[in-house]
Amino acid sequence: MATPEIDKQEARHLFMLGWEQKRIATVMNRTEQTINKWCKDGQWHAQRDIHRSKLQASKELISDLLHHQLSIIKLIVSKKKQELAENIDPTSQELEKLLIQSKEADLVSKFFAQIRDQETQWDKLVSIASELIDFVQSKNLELAKKLIPLIDEFIQTKRATQ
Repeated sequence: MATPEIDKQEARHLFMLGWEQKRIATVMNRTEQTINKWCKDGQWHAQRDIHRSKLQASKELISDLLHHQLSIIKLIVSKKKQELAENIDPTSQELEKLLIQSKEADLVSKFFAQIRDQETQWDKLVSIASELIDFVQSKNLELAKKLIPLIDEFIQTKRATQ
């Protein structure tokens, strides 16, 4: 059987993942009052808010970086259009020179896809883990309690590699 301190750490982790206190109490086989006390004493709400703020700031920074990259590409396209307009009868080689290099466009595309994929993978992982815990809990509460530390460790490992 897990110690109260281990239960508290596991409950905190679930709370940080966005689980409601009532659900945590059920899965952890603790009273809602206990989870509420741990939450209040440990200032979990404030910690979760800080975590969410950092995550939002990271997303905004990435968005700003992408916006900056796209702005540069727009400037390149605009300049190349101007060059094309100034050249009355361009040759095909001259036209090819005016194109944005595929490596530049490919880099922005890959960067954006990687960000999107990481967010999607993380969301899916947390969602599937949550569904699995719910399913196991409905079938065997004791087994669910044993699986939570392993699933938490798995999620933490995946989060650390992102």
